[in-house]
Amino acid sequence: MVMEAVTTVAYTLDEGLMEFGTAIDVGNYTRATAFLETLEMTPETEAMWKTLCQLALEARQLHIAERCFSALGQVAKARFLHETNEIADQVSREYARRRRDRLLSGLSTSSHARKEPQTGRNDLFGTGNRKEGQDAGGDMREKEGKGGANSREESVLVT
Repeated sequence: MVMEAVTTVAYTLDEGLMEFGTAIDVGNYTRATAFLETLEMTPETEAMWKTLCQLALEARQLHIAERCFSALGQVAKARFLHETNEIADQVSREYARRRRDRLLSGLSTSSHARKEPQTGRNDLFGTGNRKEGQDAGGDMREKEGKGGANSREESVLVT
């Protein structure tokens, strides 16, 4: 009921249109599709399918767009998107398989950790079994305190 000036006018709310509008507003195109699938094809429903199709394409939700084109009877577009979706799904599965295999092979033979034979522990930073004063590359580093802190020579480049 709406009050207009001095009279009260009753309007019936289209719950379906509200459901569709809400789904579109929140970006839930799957929900909008499910709702439209329950309706008979009328000019209003066709307009909603077209709206959903355009939004789905803009959002790159090709599975939804494929369903929209099917509902609208646009067979060529629906078929093209179906084939595109098949390829995308196949590539996605292959990528996931390769990533899983790479992760699993990395767990079984980690190239970052070496097993130290003498200590029996993992040496992640390459620091085990060094002689005192030896750096990670195997070179001997100078001991601090040799000659005192004030005896270090510093070279300064003046340009």
